[in-house]
Amino acid sequence: MTPDRSYPPHEAVAGTRGVASSAHPYATQAAIAVLAKGGSAVDAAIAAGAVLTVVSPWAGQLGGDCFFQVSEADGSLGAVNGSGAAPAAATLEHYQNVGEIPSSGWLASSVPGMVDGWRVAHARWGKLAWSALFEAATRYADEGIVITPSINERITGQAELWARFPATASIFLSGGTAPPVGAILRQPDLAETFRAIAGEGPQAFYQGEIARRIAEESARDGGLFAYDDLAGHTTPEPEPLRLDYRGTTITVQAPVTQGIIVLMALGALGEHDLATAGPLSADKVHLQVEAIKQGFADRISHLGDPAFVDVPVDELLSAEANRGRARAINPARRSAILSGVPAHADTTSLVTADGDGQVVAYIHSLYAGSGVVVPGTGIMMNNRLMGFSLEPDSPNVIEPGKRPVHTLNTVMLHRPGEVYAICTPGANLQVQHNLQVATNLIDFGMEMQAAVDAPRWSMGDQMTIGDDVLHIEDRFGEATIDGLRERGHQVDVAQAWAIGGGIQVARADRNAGTIWAARDPRRASNLAAAL
Repeated sequence: MTPDRSYPPHEAVAGTRGVASSAHPYATQAAIAVLAKGGSAVDAAIAAGAVLTVVSPWAGQLGGDCFFQVSEADGSLGAVNGSGAAPAAATLEHYQNVGEIPSSGWLASSVPGMVDGWRVAHARWGKLAWSALFEAATRYADEGIVITPSINERITGQAELWARFPATASIFLSGGTAPPVGAILRQPDLAETFRAIAGEGPQAFYQGEIARRIAEESARDGGLFAYDDLAGHTTPEPEPLRLDYRGTTITVQAPVTQGIIVLMALGALGEHDLATAGPLSADKVHLQVEAIKQGFADRISHLGDPAFVDVPVDELLSAEANRGRARAINPARRSAILSGVPAHADTTSLVTADGDGQVVAYIHSLYAGSGVVVPGTGIMMNNRLMGFSLEPDSPNVIEPGKRPVHTLNTVMLHRPGEVYAICTPGANLQVQHNLQVATNLIDFGMEMQAAVDAPRWSMGDQMTIGDDVLHIEDRFGEATIDGLRERGHQVDVAQAWAIGGGIQVARADRNAGTIWAARDPRRASNLAAAL
């Protein structure tokens, strides 16, 4: 593929001691600082994730969830499902009486899983002391961050919601509006919470004063949390799911995430010849879109919390199922097989790798956020319960103690002596963008930064499953766009570099002893760095 010269030239960064790529310079720098002290890639991911809660609270905060996928130098794999469950009082009957699962307020929140997700990952893979991982986040919360145009824009976009909650408005909307560009945003209560977590450990969040305050504030404002909901929280460590695709092993998070969609789509694409079609062809885009549709349809029918429902993973990833999805794709015509499922878009992600060959894909989110900040703590709560269904027959119906299906997912590619970690925000666009980067690397042999930079498409928007309008960057060219319309797609042509996502990729070449990181130029604040 000829390099795209419509964007200033850039390339992946490389090192031997550590690399990191994240959605904000402060987070990437925090990861590199931890790696420079001898920390593991997991240590670096936790430190960077903590900083992201300060600089991008709308995209993930201590009141939200996180997921890790980790590849160690010997090729062994692990994953952490740092998500929380519905409170014990969150029954289907209760929300049917309410009439909905609200998008904001305390009735929207599940138990936050992020802090305990960090604990589990650190206990298994960390090297530095727990307390050392929160120094940068505490400093930025205490001393403040500079409001850039993008931060001002994001706070302005949340202002209507956040203004409804006095504790939230007092932090982010002093004077009734977002802080102006160039102002300093300080979050002293959040700094104190980080000090408690760093000094006392995760139990400060789940079993101490913070947990009591969450339960009390919830009760005061009509929520369902009890202290025991937090004190009894646990973090699963399910083995990643895997699929062999053209000689490369692909691994994704197990349910409750919808990462399995990537594997189901790849399983169908394995029956087709993408390489011959070409990276910019209508044939390739059409096959990818239709394969993703097949995956979403099976997600709606089968995915739920495996502690509550039988998720037939082996059946969904079987050769027979993959051939069936492939046969269902008409190479000449668009299908219409989706039904609606809501989702939300506020997420952030990062990748890290260390000099010992450990590679991490990390992602965290609030869903879209409930708008609630717990007074005196700086903790912003999630609205993850919206990920549930109120349909009694759905495998994802709300139940006490049950985890909702997550859009959050991570992807890894494994070859002898080599591993890639791929992450992106974007709710339902995540699996679509991850699929495209994976096939760019495997089917078309692209270098990692080129795989991120390549023209991109998105089906629908981040907020719903069911909208199959095909948004496509104009860099694909008129012939491809016309070819997709001929196949029946409703095509919305976007400007160059305008399709969403904020992809990060890390690569470890374990034979050469080098590590690499790439970042998505579509987001101005993304930064990759090496040590």
